[in-house]
Amino acid sequence: MKQKYLFALVGLTATGLILAGCQFMEPSAPSPTAASGTVATTAVAVLSREPEPSPTSPLTVWPVRTVTPGLALRSPTPLQTAVPSPTAQPAQTAVPTATARPVTATAPSPPPGGSNNGMVILAFADAKEGAYSVAYQAMRTRGVRGLLYINVEPVEQRLPGRLTPEQVDELNAAGWDVASHGYTHDDPTQMTSQQLTQHLQGAQQWLLGRGYTRGARHYGPPSNNCDQGTLDAALKYYDTVWCREFSKLPAGYLFGVGACGNNTGWEKIQSAFDKLVGQPDKVLRCSFHDLVSENPTGNQADLDRINTILDYLEAKKIEVVTLSDLLDGTIP
Repeated sequence: MKQKYLFALVGLTATGLILAGCQFMEPSAPSPTAASGTVATTAVAVLSREPEPSPTSPLTVWPVRTVTPGLALRSPTPLQTAVPSPTAQPAQTAVPTATARPVTATAPSPPPGGSNNGMVILAFADAKEGAYSVAYQAMRTRGVRGLLYINVEPVEQRLPGRLTPEQVDELNAAGWDVASHGYTHDDPTQMTSQQLTQHLQGAQQWLLGRGYTRGARHYGPPSNNCDQGTLDAALKYYDTVWCREFSKLPAGYLFGVGACGNNTGWEKIQSAFDKLVGQPDKVLRCSFHDLVSENPTGNQADLDRINTILDYLEAKKIEVVTLSDLLDGTIP
C-alpha cells in the first residue's frame, strides 16, 4: 500500500516550531504512571495519509515515549523453529518471553565542535533497490549514512526491484542502520498474536543472523500501520519504534518526519531544513520510498533530488545521522 507523507504550513507558534508540516513541541514531564520515571514524553509530527491540507489546516502532534539511558528494555528469545509465513494460522504455543537488558545509550549531546544545528536522518523504506543504486552511490562519496527499514521476505526471495542480501550487507558495512520493517509488508495491526510475534521476532532474528546488530534494535511498521498492541509487542524485541503516536525514540530530542521525494516541492523541504538551524535538539526524518536515476514519478526521488539535499545540508552545516547515533550517543 502506497503512502503519501504531507507537508503543511511553515512558521512559529507559541508552543513549538512548525517545520514544514512537522510541529516539534517541548517535552512534557513524564507521566505519573511511567515506571520509576524512566519514560519521558515528547512529541512527534503527523504522518498524514489524507489529501494535502490547506495552509490553514491545523497540525497534530502526539506524545511519544522516548528511550532514556538506563531504561530496561527487552531483547528477543531466539526462535526455536523456522519462521512460518505471517499468513499462516496461529499456532497453539505460547508467545516467546523476552528477557530484560539495559540500554547502553549515553545522554545526548550536540556534535563535538558542532554547528549547534538540528540533525537529519535520511530514511529509506521497503527494501527498494534504488536505496543502493541511487542513494548509497551518492551518499558514500560524502561519508553520509542512512537508515534502511527493510522487509525480510522480498530481500530473502530476491524479488525484482528489491535489494539483494549482498547489497544490504554492503550498506551495513558502510555504517548504515539496517532496521526492521517487519518480515513481510503486511499490516501488523491485522495480525494474530502469533503472526505478529513472527513478523517482529522473525525479522529481527534474520537481521541479527546476518550481523546487522546495530540496526536490529529499530523497528518501523509497514505503511505506518500501528496501534498500541503493535508498540507493546515490538518493544519486546526492539529498542526503538517509530510510528506516529505509537513511537519510542531516543530521549533528549524532538522528532519530526517529512517526505523528501520529488513530488514534494523543494521549497518546502528547504524550509524544513532551515528550521533546524540553531535548534540542536531537533531531528527531522527525511523519508524516501523509491529512488530512480532520473525521470521520477509518484513519490519517487531521483539522483538530482538526493544530491540537492546533500549539498544543502552540507552548506547549512546540518549533520546527517542515524538512529543508532542518537540512541548510542555517538553523533559524528
